[in-house]
Formats: sequence, C-alpha cells, structure tokens
Amino acid sequence: MGIVKTAVSKFRTTILVMIFLIIMGMFGRAAMPIASNPNIQFPFVNISVFLEGASPEDMARIVAKPLENRFLRLEGQEQVRSTNTQSFTNLTIQYDVDYDMDQAILDVERAIGEVRNQLPPEANDPIVRERSDNDWPILIYSIYGFSNLRSGYAVAQEIQDRFEKVPGVLGVEIGGVPEELLEVEVSQAKLESLGVSLTEIYSAVRNNNVLIPAGFQDTGSGKFAVEIPSIFETRQDVFDLPIKSDGNKVVKMGDVADIKRTFKDPSSFSRINGFDAISLSISKRVGFNELDIAQAVQAEVEKIREDFPDDLIIQPGLDTTKFAGDMVSELEGNIITAVILVMVLVVATLGLRNGLIV
Repeated sequence: MGIVKTAVSKFRTTILVMIFLIIMGMFGRAAMPIASNPNIQFPFVNISVFLEGASPEDMARIVAKPLENRFLRLEGQEQVRSTNTQSFTNLTIQYDVDYDMDQAILDVERAIGEVRNQLPPEANDPIVRERSDNDWPILIYSIYGFSNLRSGYAVAQEIQDRFEKVPGVLGVEIGGVPEELLEVEVSQAKLESLGVSLTEIYSAVRNNNVLIPAGFQDTGSGKFAVEIPSIFETRQDVFDLPIKSDGNKVVKMGDVADIKRTFKDPSSFSRINGFDAISLSISKRVGFNELDIAQAVQAEVEKIREDFPDDLIIQPGLDTTKFAGDMVSELEGNIITAVILVMVLVVATLGLRNGLIV
C-alpha cells in the first residue's frame, strides 16, 4: 500500500512518470523491427552444386566427395551430409549452436575456393546459403515491355543493383530469364589448317578457368588468403586463351572458333498480360523493418519509372509486408481499445483524479 499511497499523494510526479513511460514506449515501438515471420537462426549452412546431365552416382563421386573431405576439416562443424540427385548435389554442414555463423559462411566459401579446381569445370559455381526463416522474398516485382530478352536482362540487372542499395535489402534474385553464357563454335576447317585438336582445346579451358589458392600472407597485424585469379570474366578472356604454341606462333581460341554471348535453353518462363516478363525477388536482412524496406523500395521504383521509357512496365507481384502491416495495425487498435475501456471503467469507479493515477 506504500507505493499506491505515495503515487496518490504525489500525483503530479506519477503523471510525469506515466507520460515518460508512454513516450519511451512509443519510441521503442517505432524502433522495433516488423516482420511477417520471426527471425529463427539455424546452425546449418547449405551448399548446392548443379552439373547438367550427371547421374546421382557421378555427382556423389566427382562433386560431393571432394567438398565433403574439405568441409570435414572446418572448425566448429559437427556433421557434414550430402544428398545427390540427377544433376544436383546438396550438402548441409551442421555447426555448434554457439558458433558464429558469419564466420562459418566465410570458412565455407574459402574452403570451396581451395577445392574448386577439383570439381568438374562444367559444374556451376557452388551456392552457399545460411538456413533461416528469412530465405523467402518479402517483395517480388515484375518488369515487361522490353524489346528482347538481352535488353530486358540488362535492364533487370541495373534495377537489381539499385534495389540492393536500399537499406535493409539482403539480395535481389532475377527470375524468368535463362542463365547467360558464352557459346564457342569451333571450326573444323580452322582446326585442321592450324593442327589443333579438340582435346587440346578441352585441356586449355579446363586448366585455365580455375581459381588457384596460393596460401596465406601474414603481415604481422593479420593474415589473409592469397589467390591467383584465372577465371574467365569477359568474352575477350576466352578469345585470347592460348591453345597451342609452335615456335613463335601461338594459336588462340579466337583463331579456331567463333565466340558469342547467348543464353541457356530456358527451363521456365514468366509472362504478364501476354508479354514476356522478368521477375525480381527481394529478400531482407535480419533485424530490419519490413515496412520501412517496402516503402524505400517503392520510392526507388518511382525513380526507376522516371529514368526508363514509359514502355517499360514495373509491376508489383508479391508483397508480404502488407500482411505484417495489417497485423501491426490490428494489434495497435486492440491495445488502444483495451486501454480506453479500462480507463473508462476505472474513472467511473474511482473518480477522475484517482482513476487517472491508477
């Protein structure tokens, strides 16, 4: 009763404390991140590798095995397991629950770089993902109205870069467009005239398109990995690839083949209102407010519409933030209603002064 008696006798102080707590609560509510799903962290790292046409047995032997052997030496890992299907390998590394998952991701990416030259050159680069409930996109936008697939893909990449600069955006994935590649058409007549075999071309590509780890450099204040870059990044890199040397003459890939940029055969399509479309899936970073991200992305979309021709249409598809906003609005309405009802009952019972203090 001492606390109640003090609060009633010093009602001005009580009201000031109450106002202070209400203001702090409003600031806390504004700073609280809003998300459709809770942030649940799992001590797992997934690595997926795609190799078109390979059987499950081949995927286990030439893809999963080299990666498993290296992953078993990672610090903090408790278990490494793999699943192999037609053209696809998925590896899961389980860590101790107290291990830093950011460091785990860095360790896994470094380990992949060390054994990349042991994997088939035809295999896609391994994709590393941390398992969490934030893997699903919160926003999906579709673009259409472009003249051809290549120009649409270039526009989608530019929009992707702009979306990824929005605070709170973890990544943006482009869908509805096949993977871009360089197509090399070898001329049989040029091979015969220059004395080059297909085996020599295969060996040159296999031995050069790799990332070679060169150990570590200790500077005294820290240690960092040293790598020798030898990855094809542009069309010119493939064009200038040496195939065979004979005295002072060097035969390059461009001497025996035509090289052009193209796309893989599409495995999926995206269409809106009868037009070919490209989708952009936006995922958020952990701890950021979904509603703030959605508003910032929408503001960026308006800028993009001003920067591009009117023929290019950017249309929203999925928006999970609306559901989160509706839930928050409903919760706030219920809280306000409950407070008003309680205040009415208390004031009606105890009077205005005592009721406000209580």
